[in-house]
Amino acid sequence: MNIKFSMKMLGAVASAFLLSTAANAACGKITIADMNWPSASLMAHVDKA
Repeated sequence: MNIKFSMKMLGAVASAFLLSTAANAACGKITIADMNWPSASLMAHVDKA
């Protein structure tokens, strides 16, 4: 593997990481709920309606 290819790949990965971080920051505060399968199933059916 040559150094130019490695540097291009490193730049691409770093860019993707920074863009995804900026996109997540635009979402605001995110709270992850503690859910089990029955409650997740209920919420999935509510989302369909």
